[in-house]
Amino acid sequence: MLRVFDRISYGLWAGLEQAVRAGAGQSQFGRFSDEQQAIYSAGVEAITQGSANALADAYDLSGHQRVLDVGGGTGSLLIALLRRHPMLLGTLFDLPGACAVARERLARTPEGERVTVVAGDILKDALPGGHDVITVASTVHVLSEAANLDLLRAIRRTAAPGARLLLVDLWLDAGRGGPPRAAMMSGEFLVMSGEGRSYSEAEADAWLQATGWRKLERRPLVADSSVIIAEPA
Repeated sequence: MLRVFDRISYGLWAGLEQAVRAGAGQSQFGRFSDEQQAIYSAGVEAITQGSANALADAYDLSGHQRVLDVGGGTGSLLIALLRRHPMLLGTLFDLPGACAVARERLARTPEGERVTVVAGDILKDALPGGHDVITVASTVHVLSEAANLDLLRAIRRTAAPGARLLLVDLWLDAGRGGPPRAAMMSGEFLVMSGEGRSYSEAEADAWLQATGWRKLERRPLVADSSVIIAEPA
């Protein structure tokens, strides 16, 4: 993650004031060189691996068959879930650059044989269908509120009957001033994705209700991360 800060993030923060005043920055996604993509993907895996492992412990997928990880990065979350459940199949959906890194990462682990990698844009392309679990981990904060609403509607259209939606993130508290790591992430993704910020659980609840989902519960994972679990309404 220090390599991400050094090679990618640090320079972008110089434009924070301008991005705040404009209400948006310039998205870096899809603009990375191959080297930058490899650094970014590895850094994100490093900082999110704890919550991936915790999700495998916190949510029992033994009754499910196929899991779709939207914005799946290197595949580290799917590896953790499939390692716990040997009969589970996975699909990773992400931008082409991230998928190239994921294919190399998955080829180094036996769980990778049970993962299908599909390249696409989560806001423009149809999501792969036929999955009874859909995970959206460390992705909500990359997107604007409008984009998150569009994404949740798209997932709802493709979700199998009885599916579960798992939203893993660092959710802000009711006052939206903390926890500190979640609040700082608002600045990081304003300059990184151009539109992202951290959101509160209440905001996520409103999105779910507006897009055809019924929230079941929120479970803590590790440190400040937690998972919001929902089903089709």
